[in-house]
Amino acid sequence: MTTYQEMRQAGDRSIAEYKASKEGQSYVWSYYDSGWEMARRCVMRVHPGFDWDPMEGVYSEEERKNHGDDSCNNHPREEAC
Repeated sequence: MTTYQEMRQAGDRSIAEYKASKEGQSYVWSYYDSGWEMARRCVMRVHPGFDWDPMEGVYSEEERKNHGDDSCNNHPREEAC
């Protein structure tokens, strides 16, 4: 018979394995991209003529400064980087 602590450890291992998997990673990126897209839509609704491209460029440049040139290689939206 397993104890509560053993079950808890097994659950923690399962969660850690899922987070490290490609499926888990894509879920995180999808969640992030959804928020970014919603922010973009809100801005575009209020300011229809707003050019969003410079925002993407600044974000990409900051990513490169903070995480190196290959920081976007694992991101599904790597064309924006």
